[in-house]
Amino acid sequence: SRAMLWPMSSRHILLALALLLVRAEALKVAVSGAAGRTGSLCFRRLHKMPGAEVLGMVRKKTPELVEKLAAMAPENEDVDSCIFEVDVTKGPEELTKILSDEGVDALMIATSAVPKIRKRSIVKSVIAKFLRIKGVRPSFRFAPGGTP
Repeated sequence: SRAMLWPMSSRHILLALALLLVRAEALKVAVSGAAGRTGSLCFRRLHKMPGAEVLGMVRKKTPELVEKLAAMAPENEDVDSCIFEVDVTKGPEELTKILSDEGVDALMIATSAVPKIRKRSIVKSVIAKFLRIKGVRPSFRFAPGGTP
């Protein structure tokens, strides 16, 4: 199957965060992929916004990871209690339970996977370009168990 990648710029992320916090009352936001590049940016920015209570969701909760995320939160916050280990690749049950139990208002999905380009698709794309055939694009795949 083909995968198209739509990168989010920092402006798009900030806009999404701002839209989440438009409401007057406190908002509880869960960030999936909180340990990753985009997820940790969202986790850090949300902690700086007044009225946001932030939960981090990670695939594997380790002391090092909790320490990394604690550095992004206010000093008086017990980050360990707001980091949850959730593997979304095993189905929605675990995630749904945490969201419900914790009373989460919004879920920011910042998980990702790294696609690998199909080498044959590069050859097809180059040949199509040479023959001036439009609409032929490279295709990508994800490693087993690595879909976003």
